[in-house]
Amino acid sequence: MNIKLQRFRRLAFIRQGCRCYYCNLPIWESGQDKFVALYKIGRRKSEFLKSTAEHLVAQQDGGTDLEENIAAACFWCNRMRHHNRSTSAPDSVKYKQWVTEKVARRCWHPAIGLLLIECQQYDVACIEQQLGAGNVYRASRTRNQIG
Repeated sequence: MNIKLQRFRRLAFIRQGCRCYYCNLPIWESGQDKFVALYKIGRRKSEFLKSTAEHLVAQQDGGTDLEENIAAACFWCNRMRHHNRSTSAPDSVKYKQWVTEKVARRCWHPAIGLLLIECQQYDVACIEQQLGAGNVYRASRTRNQIG
C-alpha cells in the first residue's frame, strides 16, 4: 500500500473512532495482541478486524486514492464487499445499510457474538490503546459528530 493511502486510512481510522465504516465493530491498526486481550477474542478472529483502506467508490468502478474516497473498514467487510465480483462492487451506502441490518441480527461478522458483549465496556480503552491516551477526547468527539 502506498504511503498516501496509508495516511488516508489512518485519518479515517481516527475519524471513525477505531471502528469499521460498515459494521461499526472495533478495528485495530497495530497492537493486535493488545486488541485480542482487550476484547477477549482469539487471534484468528481478530485478523478479520484488521483495519484496511476501503475505497468507497471501488477502484474497479473508477474510484481514486483521494482522501474523501477512503474509509477504514475491517478486513471482513472489505473482503465481503468485493468477494467473487467480476463486475461493479455494491454501492458503499447501500452496502453499509445491508451490513448494519446483518449486524443487528448478529449474523454478519465471525467475531460479532464476542464483540457485541465486550464493545460497550471497552470502547474508550480501545481508542486509548490504538491512538494513545492523549487522542481519546478528539477521537470520541469526532465519532459523536459522525453519528
